[in-house]
Amino acid sequence: PCDAAPATSITAYCYYWYCPITQLFGPNIYRNNILRNIRMAGTIYGGYTYYASGNMYHNTFSYDDPNNATALTIYGVYTYYSSSYANIEFRNNIISITRAGSGTNYGLYVGATGGGLYISNNDIYVNAPSSTNYLGYHPSPGTCSFSPAGISSWTAGVDPLGAFVNPLYVNYNT
Repeated sequence: PCDAAPATSITAYCYYWYCPITQLFGPNIYRNNILRNIRMAGTIYGGYTYYASGNMYHNTFSYDDPNNATALTIYGVYTYYSSSYANIEFRNNIISITRAGSGTNYGLYVGATGGGLYISNNDIYVNAPSSTNYLGYHPSPGTCSFSPAGISSWTAGVDPLGAFVNPLYVNYNT
């Protein structure tokens, strides 16, 4: 419905991971997924992990449609968990938000922590021209803007090996 009526305002959970039984069956693995061409208004949770233990490797979350000028709130990836649900490893992912339109954008939003969260080697690029852009949110250091100071806080407290560069996709449509 979003392609047919991109001004429709909804809340979209594109990848919703909820699985607190990892201790019985081993870690869940979410890898090599591509999320792109999201055309809508409202709120987008590109990847949403809720008490999901496991590994998230080599995923691409792209919100880069220059023709989507609707107002949005985007959470590139939103994770919420507690230490009682073991570990989450978020590594080698690309999150880019450069779309047209207004709103608030978060590359990676960590809603709660409790140990066992490992974030490393991710490329998070949030630079939408008409929006309020945040690299991410983490309980410590808090909200980090997409600016030199925000990047410094994020690398010091969350992802010390992260990159913050435009991934420069060869062709947005493929």
